Amino acid sequence: MKRNHSVPLDAHRQRGAVLVITLIILLALTIMGTSGMRNTTMEEVMAGNLRDFQMSFQGTEAALRAGEEWTNASTVNRVAAQSHTQLTVPRNWDGVTPAPTGIPDLNAIAGAQLAQNPAFHVSPPDLIRPAASIDLNQSELLCRQIFTITGRGAGNTPDAVSILRSLFDPPRAGLINCPNPD
Repeated sequence: MKRNHSVPLDAHRQRGAVLVITLIILLALTIMGTSGMRNTTMEEVMAGNLRDFQMSFQGTEAALRAGEEWTNASTVNRVAAQSHTQLTVPRNWDGVTPAPTGIPDLNAIAGAQLAQNPAFHVSPPDLIRPAASIDLNQSELLCRQIFTITGRGAGNTPDAVSILRSLFDPPRAGLINCPNPD
């Protein structure tokens, strides 16, 4: 029995086709894998930045609350705030100049790893007349003191900075005599 070992002519033309198709598929898979790694790396950076911002914001919130507690704590503190420098452009405040009113040590309290401790600044109060004391026939005009408190905090890096302001009417302050407008 004799076997015919001849190869059809079409097989000679198709020898490299499978190799080329396999290389193209391998190239496509490599591109998809590289793209996926880039996306994952970008998402990791974004998550780190969001965490940094949240730490900064929470530190600033803590500084504002500390400023409100300081202002409400005593008459001595409210009188001291009257001699403080007014922050003209709060977003430019570096937490150092003018000197902060207080710096809560959050790194010691909460074990946070912040680039710097948050700080608060209490500006001199604005005087507001309540509706009940608008009568100009009164011998004494009464006012409420409204303090502007600015808080500044940094996250894990010094580039993540938050600055917040609040207008605070200390419950313990009560009414004071308004200065004479004359």
